[in-house]
Amino acid sequence: GYKEWVEVGRAAQIMDNLTRTGGAEEMVVVMGDGNVSDFTTELLDGIVPASLEQFNVSDDPAQRALAGLSMGGGQTWRVLVSNPGEFAYIGTFGMGFGAVSGIDVDAINQGTELFRLYVGNVHDFAQNSLISSLDSFD
Repeated sequence: GYKEWVEVGRAAQIMDNLTRTGGAEEMVVVMGDGNVSDFTTELLDGIVPASLEQFNVSDDPAQRALAGLSMGGGQTWRVLVSNPGEFAYIGTFGMGFGAVSGIDVDAINQGTELFRLYVGNVHDFAQNSLISSLDSFD
């Protein structure tokens, strides 16, 4: 469930150690529960406004990042495709793409500073899906 990524995955300790050793800049990390029917709406209409209200963070999309693992990677992808420019830094980890079409590559390129896609080796079920979708990014 949701708590596993925070507790068992030790997200806070990993981020603290990365910040302490210079491996990451200081930042506010907000982790929403992705088990909702419409994550994009939850993120853009709920999580982002609440974060702006509760924390001293910038409302400039150039100062925001979005990343996700597996299902969260798919949700990150859907946010990027449907709302290019809302987050300048995008990371997906081990997600399958499925059919990819109708992507506004120009809008994504214009609004995205860094876009990283990660999958495992040949044993990762998401690898073939990602590789077969790479032409869509040209």
